Amino acid sequence: MDQDQDNPSMPTLSSAPVVAPTPATPQPSVTTPMPVATSTVGAEYAGVLSRWLANIIDSLVLFAINVPIFIIFSLVGLFVGKGDFLIGILMWVVQLVIQSAIAIYYYGAYQHKNGQTIGRKAMHVKTVLTVDGTTPSAGKFVTREFVFKLISALTIIGYPMAIFDAKKQALHDKLAGTVVIKV
Repeated sequence: MDQDQDNPSMPTLSSAPVVAPTPATPQPSVTTPMPVATSTVGAEYAGVLSRWLANIIDSLVLFAINVPIFIIFSLVGLFVGKGDFLIGILMWVVQLVIQSAIAIYYYGAYQHKNGQTIGRKAMHVKTVLTVDGTTPSAGKFVTREFVFKLISALTIIGYPMAIFDAKKQALHDKLAGTVVIKV
């Protein structure tokens, strides 16, 4: 036996013609464009009045959703429980959980889509991150709307400080790192 045939790792010579590799033709680069962040520098900040009116509209939207829920659960508690205190408490807790979930969705996930609630769309304002002008996460919106706004309300100065601030930020905006701009 030939030594070259015994060792398969050894290259064998063949009578086939040698063809030089052709250079690869450049393929067009297919990349997904990154979202372009709009800076808040030079943005027109939303005034206190437009923000206040947006909050009133949002309150009316949630009120319109929550009143039927209140009526349904009140009637269920009245007719099913026939005045039983524990059934009444259970209906109240379930109602509270459902209404809280609706509010969290409205101010978190719904607003995360484009930085606007129905009230903010009506008033042509939008909430964005102060740093880069992008839409905050749903978690950031929920924290801003519930925790930081509560702090703003409890400190009394939280909301009025937006009147005197250059970026028209209330305390909850500063804590969340957000600003409300006109669109």
